[in-house]
Amino acid sequence: MAKIYIARQSIYNVNGKIFGHELFFRDHEGGMTFFPSDLSATSRVLLNITNHMNFDEIKGRDEHILFINVNHAVINSGILEMLDPKHFIIELLETTQVDDALIQRIKKLKKLGFKFALDDFDCSARMIEQFKYVFSLLDIVKIDILSSEPQRMLPLVKKLKSMGLKLLAEKIETKDQYLTHSRMGFDLFQGYYFHMPEKLESTMNLHTEAYDLLQLIQMIKGDEETTAIENFFRSKPDMSYNLIKYLNSTQAAIRNEIYSIEHAIALIGRKQLLKWLLLYLYSEHSATALPEQILNTAIARAEKMEQLVQGEQSKMAYLTGMYSLLDVLFDMEMSEVLKQIRLDNTITNALLRGHGVLGKSLNAIKQEENMNLKRLFMENFEKIPPEELLKLMEKCNITAKKDDLLT
Repeated sequence: MAKIYIARQSIYNVNGKIFGHELFFRDHEGGMTFFPSDLSATSRVLLNITNHMNFDEIKGRDEHILFINVNHAVINSGILEMLDPKHFIIELLETTQVDDALIQRIKKLKKLGFKFALDDFDCSARMIEQFKYVFSLLDIVKIDILSSEPQRMLPLVKKLKSMGLKLLAEKIETKDQYLTHSRMGFDLFQGYYFHMPEKLESTMNLHTEAYDLLQLIQMIKGDEETTAIENFFRSKPDMSYNLIKYLNSTQAAIRNEIYSIEHAIALIGRKQLLKWLLLYLYSEHSATALPEQILNTAIARAEKMEQLVQGEQSKMAYLTGMYSLLDVLFDMEMSEVLKQIRLDNTITNALLRGHGVLGKSLNAIKQEENMNLKRLFMENFEKIPPEELLKLMEKCNITAKKDDLLT
């Protein structure tokens, strides 16, 4: 079972009460083994807290606001629109490239209700020049007290407060530093004196990318708006890269220069995109020795389910058939797999208990294909050990003995 991590450091007001928490990327129990791009790091933090961890626990009992680090690439990616602005403050990294496009994006996000902070401001002439067109759009300026010269800080504190901005003193390490900056007029405080960053962890049985693929497959089969699918891809840089790499190998790329995720999705089309996602899921994340055969069986089940089930549940039929072999794919109990993905109860009950129209249709298909699957496994007995083959057959409800495979 995979572990996922983030770090959280609390931010305090002048009364010593928690105002919010800043969240940081972590990929290891001890911290970080590798820092990806800012876009990848932010995407992973957001995915972890919204999909894989208890969001209420991260906010805390009093639902404190969360500070998320971003740069120009993250803001331009479109992933922030998927967040609820009442829970987040968008924190501009000091490396953010400021241009007209960025300013327009910030204005758009502010209209949606987002608040913005500037991180690691050192009161230098360089940073003042870099962010001079952004100050009017900010709500909070975080001043790095260790990097800022005191003689430059005091006049800037007065000027920024006169603009209606809240000021946060970061890297507070002693009581004297806290008292000095509270007297100076700072509103918020962050640093080791108050709170060491704490590691938060959760357990995820499914590989993160496999989970993402399952979620995206559901969105496509659920006829989600194209914009929602595009936003999902924007928040998954690795998946976006693999999609574009795939398209670059097709005839479509010869006729068209791919310039965006939107363009890539338009070129491939929903039907072909679904096929690519399924192929990618089974080829990259399968725990079985026969991923191609399992994929073909799952697709056949899904297509037969669509033919059998009519009416309100017809749209659920394809997913029921496709997901009926997830336990085989991941070598896990179906109940454990389904705990980690969001499925309609009708599909869950069909897969776990054989209930309803979907369950009865799936059981009928399984009985029909039983002999074909047994023949398929027997044909492959030389490729994988008998013990593993028997395990696969058992998961597919096909009875066989070890002696059957050896004779």
